[in-house]
Amino acid sequence: MRSITFLLAFVIPVSAELTWQKPPKEILDILNAPATPVLSVNPSRTYAALSEAHRNPSIAEVSERETVRAARAKYEDELKKERYFF
Repeated sequence: MRSITFLLAFVIPVSAELTWQKPPKEILDILNAPATPVLSVNPSRTYAALSEAHRNPSIAEVSERETVRAARAKYEDELKKERYFF
């Protein structure tokens, strides 16, 4: 037990000093590069569609989806309560 306490005394201060770090510019350039377009052809090869996907949604888009999901869950819970009581 003493060894665990001793180790935690050194681990906690070191982890508290860590700050947000960005990867090197080369890595950021790769991650932020536009996605490669995809060409899809129908079986008879008469039509083709060129599409491009969004690679990484922004933090605002992800948080908006989570907010909507949480609000919907809360609303559905309220509806369930109303159905059981009335």
